[in-house]
Amino acid sequence: MIKIIWIAILVTSLTACKETASLQTQGSAQAQVVANEYQLFINFKQGAKDQKELMEALQKKTSEFIGWFNGNYNAEKIVGENIRLQPQYEYPKNQVRKLIAYEANQRFRLIGLTYQQYNQLMKDLPDFKAESFGLQTVKASDEALLQSRVKLVEEAFLQSQTRAQQLADLSQLCELTVLDIKEFDQGGSQPRMMSMRMKEDSSAPSQHSHSVRVEVTWSANPC
Repeated sequence: MIKIIWIAILVTSLTACKETASLQTQGSAQAQVVANEYQLFINFKQGAKDQKELMEALQKKTSEFIGWFNGNYNAEKIVGENIRLQPQYEYPKNQVRKLIAYEANQRFRLIGLTYQQYNQLMKDLPDFKAESFGLQTVKASDEALLQSRVKLVEEAFLQSQTRAQQLADLSQLCELTVLDIKEFDQGGSQPRMMSMRMKEDSSAPSQHSHSVRVEVTWSANPC
């Protein structure tokens, strides 16, 4: 549902009967866009006493996951982050610390997912025995926002044009011509983060609210 709000301002500088008048009108439109793009994270942790054994075990675990993901989803939707390797020490009393093991973490971001893909992944990810996983962000896609914005600008301009014509009629002005158009994006409410649920009846996609304001400057001549 799109709500239209408009405000109009008439600015005239008629020092003589036939001078050009300047009109300024504003229109704004607001819309709700379904948050249709999801991003998940999954983090793998591995520990071992030997660094080489640790990296081999971690690579095996992550390679299995990457292979599975690429086989079921678009490979461009998985983004790997740097591996974090941390030594583990013990601190005997009155002695120098002693290196006892290593721990490594690697995190992946699963981006640009649809609502259906998000739901399916939340069911599949526990099988990989990761240290943690979950929903990171949910938002309206750039494409959905762009399509909505085009419609909002059109609606706001039409309202601005209608108001300008009304003011011109009241002031006995003709030949309305656009001199300048300015567009302003106005922030709206962001989609809420959905709770992680594994059921098929998990929460429906939330919505992203956004609005556009248009300022139009017109010129008109006395009729």
